[in-house]
Amino acid sequence: MTRIMMIHPRPTRGGFSAVVSQAIELLGLGGFEISVMVERGDRLSELPAEVKQVILKHPLKSARGASQARRAITSVRPHLLHLHGRQAGLIGRIVAPRSIEKVLYTPHGTPWAGSSARRLFLTEVSERVLSKRTDSVLCVSRSEQADWVRRDPSSRVEFMPNLIELESNSRTPITPDPQCQLLVPGGYHPQKRLEVVIEALAMTTGSRREVVFCGSVEDDKYREKLIGLARSLGVESQVQFLGNIPDVSSRMRNAELVILPSFSEGFPIVGQEAVAVGANVLWSAIPAHQELFGDTGRSFWTAHELAVLMTRPPLESSVVARQAWLRKFQDDARTRRAAFWRRNAIRLD
Repeated sequence: MTRIMMIHPRPTRGGFSAVVSQAIELLGLGGFEISVMVERGDRLSELPAEVKQVILKHPLKSARGASQARRAITSVRPHLLHLHGRQAGLIGRIVAPRSIEKVLYTPHGTPWAGSSARRLFLTEVSERVLSKRTDSVLCVSRSEQADWVRRDPSSRVEFMPNLIELESNSRTPITPDPQCQLLVPGGYHPQKRLEVVIEALAMTTGSRREVVFCGSVEDDKYREKLIGLARSLGVESQVQFLGNIPDVSSRMRNAELVILPSFSEGFPIVGQEAVAVGANVLWSAIPAHQELFGDTGRSFWTAHELAVLMTRPPLESSVVARQAWLRKFQDDARTRRAAFWRRNAIRLD
């Protein structure tokens, strides 16, 4: 058996969905003993019963959390340590014992996008230092891979997309739900650039559009900042700030528009789900979104550009071709991932 431990500090929607799907995938392949290190959260029940849960009592970014992580890794003695997300990638590579056979890192987005000059410099330095502790950087999109290869042209940077379950009956969108006009899924984190949506809403003074934000609260202060911004711009009554909601795919299908305003993504799972259900999507003009949506939906960058698009009728172009593309993409991802895991498992057995 090949022991693999995945670390994802918080059970948030996108990153943790990747962890859950990976656990299911490895159980299906067989030959893996799986453990997941994570903080407590209501999504832990999504993990298969066969997966050992290592619960962090303190945040991973704290000294106590990092210390607990090192002790847990030493106790489990995984052959493969798979770090999901930037925080796990930074701390995990620092605390991981040298005896681990392979350290895998899935950034779920380029760490260089949207950073201040100071953070950009620190990121460059830390990645150069920690590259010696990284056997594989697993990129979930071609655009993310290209960004990493520009800095590290070695063979350890690989393309390995996330898996999602595609609904077999999601070929076309259904009638929009007037109770959910504009949906902004994906959670609360500065990377999501949600303030652009609120600013755009304030510019559309001729309509009473309602916006629903939803997802995991990864940054409480950021969520409070958004609430204050909505209040200061006079659109508080038009905005709902929800947490995780059940069956978000159905909500995306029913929404008049789905808005994805991020300034950095790997290959967003919520975006793939939006394509799968035939949602009308307005997406920020970043490489990962361009790669995912192609010529479907409409792109924007500034709040003004988004405000203009929000007042236009949704596109009526068919998304069937893009759904077919996504199915082919997922089939290729499944084959590519299975080959990667078998290659590593065989070498370790």
